[in-house]
Amino acid sequence: ENTGVYAKLGEQDSLVLVKSEALEQLKKTAFDLRYRKLLSFTPDQVKKIQVKYPETTLLLEKDNDIWKAKEPEKKELLPYKVNNLMYDLNDLEFKEEILTPEEDLSVYGLHEPQIEVTFRKEEDQEIFTLLVGEQQEDKDVLYVKVATENPVYAIEPSFLDELPKEIKDLVE
Repeated sequence: ENTGVYAKLGEQDSLVLVKSEALEQLKKTAFDLRYRKLLSFTPDQVKKIQVKYPETTLLLEKDNDIWKAKEPEKKELLPYKVNNLMYDLNDLEFKEEILTPEEDLSVYGLHEPQIEVTFRKEEDQEIFTLLVGEQQEDKDVLYVKVATENPVYAIEPSFLDELPKEIKDLVE
């Protein structure tokens, strides 16, 4: 059974029958087609990672290709755990972009971010600091902001599960 839709190519007189799924592909919006990666960095350039919570700060440093915790305790870390963290952040995509956010960032839970994630390269040069807001009770998104940029982004709340809470999350 042939089911589908008829389509015409440009100025040609002939019609072709195409699968109806092809019509769905044409219904994409500009936002659907947009590049939605939030951060742009190369994991190889990262030499320090700081994950700052209100109560504690985790400081990780790469020393001769070996990742070590420097704060709150000194330990050698499992390389794949640190690499997973970097790749999770490198793959982070936004669901919504707010180009002109409210001046009062508390609307997004960002007036006092619950987490600040900073990546640094050689000579302590900052690559980025990602501010992570408190999840809003009435929203199924988490708002984040790159400290040096204006837009606020909505991301999946499950992102919080990817961040280490303690050094032991990176050694076990």
